[in-house]
Parts: sequence; structure tokens; C-alpha cells
Amino acid sequence: MNVPLSHRCFGLRRHAGALLRPDGPSLRLQLRRSVTGRTHSLEGRRENRRISGSAVQRAFVLWEMMLALMIFSVVAVSLTTALHQTIDSATFLRDESQVRHDLENILAESAVSKLKPGKDDLHVGDGRIQYEREVTRLQPRTERGELLSNLLQVTVRAAWQSQGKSRSSQAQVVVYQP
Repeated sequence: MNVPLSHRCFGLRRHAGALLRPDGPSLRLQLRRSVTGRTHSLEGRRENRRISGSAVQRAFVLWEMMLALMIFSVVAVSLTTALHQTIDSATFLRDESQVRHDLENILAESAVSKLKPGKDDLHVGDGRIQYEREVTRLQPRTERGELLSNLLQVTVRAAWQSQGKSRSSQAQVVVYQP
């Protein structure tokens, strides 16, 4: 700062009613108040450019909060995705188990009831899964060429919608009916 020689006195520089004193590596500006006679120090130009410790701490806390929020968001999205996949898997397993159980029941009923060849629709459960039973007459022959009669092949098919996809399963059994 350029201060005329006339304003300097006793090693202190005067500038517009203020005294500039060398105070370590930076200059401190002291303003005089005429009413109280006290002086108030303000940071010099070089010190105003530095960020105070509390501002750095606040910025670091903000950075920590943003990082924590990002980690929380990633974990929340991951958990939501995992939960959705778990629900889809549970639904798929429930449907598969119900279909397997119903197919076994329908085949067991077919083995003891009087059957006629042909197709018919079966209504089982809540109607989400459609069942179809197809009965065909078999005409197998023995090693000697004799015809085996009264053998029926029972095929039960199940069809349903799960997770937006069409699913199906089937089971079959050969039944002898005298």
C-alpha cells in the first residue's frame, strides 16, 4: 500500500484515519473510534482471502451430509430392488407349488374316476390358473403281439400369467381302467 511520507510517524503507517501495523506475516488494520477511543482490528486484505476455520468446518459438514445422502439413496434403491425381486420370487414359487399340488390332485382323482377319451377344462382354486385334462386311449402291444386294452393316458396342463409372462406346466400318467 502506498502511503505518503507525511502520513508516516514512528514506524506506523497512517491511511485515512487508520493505523496499519505490521503484525506477523499479515497486516492488521486498526480503526480508531472517536467516541469511545477504542480501536477495532479488522483483517487485512491478505487475510480476507483466507477461509476461516468455521467456514471450512461448515463446508466439510455439508460435504459429509451430501455423501451420506448419496450412500443412503444408493442403499434405499438397492433394498427396494432386492425387495421387489424377493416378492417376485415368492410369487413364482407359490404359483409353482400350487400348480404342482393341483396337478397331483387332478391326476390322483383321474386314476380313481371313470374316464372317457377327450379334452375338458377343469375349474380348480381361485381361477388364476386354468387346467385342461386330455384323456387318450393307448393301444400298446406286448412282445408277443397281443393288444393291451383299457389303458388310458391322462395329461393335465396348467396355464397362468406370472410377472407379465405366460407360464405353463403339465403332468401325465397312464391309467388302467377295467
